[in-house]
Amino acid sequence: MEPEVVDGYMNHLTELARKLNAFAGGLQTVRPEQKSKPTSVREQQADYLTIYKDNVIHPFSEEDQNWLEP
Repeated sequence: MEPEVVDGYMNHLTELARKLNAFAGGLQTVRPEQKSKPTSVREQQADYLTIYKDNVIHPFSEEDQNWLEP
């Protein structure tokens, strides 16, 4: 290769490397500003009824529950 061609490649690659470094440097300042996404999915906690209410539909009839008693 002729020296002029080598110098042309050198200048072009130097300019390209500077642009790439400037771009990469800009990315480093953006990263801390980004909020991290939650790593797990959570559902809202269900409300469990612990008292008897007349308007609650029971899954088992009284007859079904009586056979369990000793």
